[in-house]
Amino acid sequence: MSGAERTVFIHSSADPFCSVEDAVPYMKLGLPNLILPNSGHINVESGHGPWPMMLELCLRNSVILP
Repeated sequence: MSGAERTVFIHSSADPFCSVEDAVPYMKLGLPNLILPNSGHINVESGHGPWPMMLELCLRNSVILP
């Protein structure tokens, strides 16, 4: 099994399990990071389903949002 070629750290400004303050050490790893406003914990149980934007972000060489 091979590892990821690129990594983007994506988190929510309103994750009850990992606050933005708790995420600071991960943001300091030098990875591109994206904070999604008020998205809760990013999982299916929180109402997140298919995520075409995420697929697009994963296939790009850079993070560009509208």
